[in-house]
Amino acid sequence: MEKQAKTVSAWQYMGRTVILAGLGSQLIGIGVILGNGITGRAVLYNLVAIFVGGALLGAIIGGANFRRFVVPMKAIINHVAFIAQGDLTVRLKETNLRALGPLGKTLDGMVESWEEIIKQLDVLAEEVSEASRELYQAADQNSQAAGEIAQVMQQVAGNTEFQMERTNVGVNAMQEVAQAVSGITGTALAVAGTSAKAAQDAQQGEVTIREAVSQMGLIDQVATDTISLVKLLGERSQEIGRILEIITDIASQTNLLALNAAIEAARAGENGRGFAVVAEEVRKLAEQSEQSAKMISELVEEIQAGAGRSMEAMSGFGAEVNNGRKLVEEAGGIFARILVSSQEVAEQLQGIKNTSEDVMGQVKEMAASMEKLRDLTNETSGEVQQAAGAAEEQLGFIEEVSSAAGSLSEVAERLKQSVKMFKI
Repeated sequence: MEKQAKTVSAWQYMGRTVILAGLGSQLIGIGVILGNGITGRAVLYNLVAIFVGGALLGAIIGGANFRRFVVPMKAIINHVAFIAQGDLTVRLKETNLRALGPLGKTLDGMVESWEEIIKQLDVLAEEVSEASRELYQAADQNSQAAGEIAQVMQQVAGNTEFQMERTNVGVNAMQEVAQAVSGITGTALAVAGTSAKAAQDAQQGEVTIREAVSQMGLIDQVATDTISLVKLLGERSQEIGRILEIITDIASQTNLLALNAAIEAARAGENGRGFAVVAEEVRKLAEQSEQSAKMISELVEEIQAGAGRSMEAMSGFGAEVNNGRKLVEEAGGIFARILVSSQEVAEQLQGIKNTSEDVMGQVKEMAASMEKLRDLTNETSGEVQQAAGAAEEQLGFIEEVSSAAGSLSEVAERLKQSVKMFKI
């Protein structure tokens, strides 16, 4: 080693030791002088003598200690400096270390242990470097393989999802077909029921039509009888009108006679007063009779007018009744044809219902098969997704291993560089 370690020189060490020994002896001398009661010049002499003696003793002891400890320490410091610079080949000579021989032996043992450790670290670093390179290569190959596997699994997962979507579409379509067939069957049943009800209603309608025709005949007869009665009422009203005319004439004549009687009673004076009262009463009765006759005449005229209108209405009603009877008879024929058609439709609908039920059974079987296929595809898709996820996780793990292998290789290289710093 070019540069030597610096330590304290012998003169510096001796000077410090002599000064410390002299001062210590002076303190002891002062204690002795004070203890013995020495005074005068004897104090100075004693102090000088004690100082010189202490200094000589310190120089002797310091020189011995310098040779025993300081000189060997220089060799130890130099040795530690070599170790600090990585040189583990230097050894201390225990015979030259005097009192520090055990320390030198311990340092040599420590250096030998370090040397062995460094050798092992060198071998280990080489092995780790080689292993990390192999691991990196294997991880790289596995990463490529895992990437291909993950890609294939993703494609398989995509195909499985597409197949599951198509299967779902098929299942939905079969369900819609099943619903449609079920709706057709239900509609056929409903129409069959409605057709049967229509046939029953048509049959009942035919009966009702026959009853209506019979009833229309009765209504026609009643209308004819009513017309006859109305005609008779008109004739009786005319007769009542003629009678009322006679009554009105009689009332008018009675009124004139009462006026004449009142005039004659007035001419008779007192003798004709009672007759005048009777004539006045007769006149009033005649007027009331005439008014009543007029009122009855008006009522009879209204009855005649109503009878005339009734005659016209009943004549029209009779014609309408005849037309209605013809229409009802035609409706009866239509109902008969409807009854026949309803029976034919009911038979056809029964055949449609049977066919729809057969188709419905087949559609249900196909729908159940499609649902099983969908469930199986769904399970397969889940397993493929899990496998794809596992492949991706494995790829990530391999990438982590590859990264760790790279880091380990770098650490091994740094360790080798660190080991190279030591000289063994």
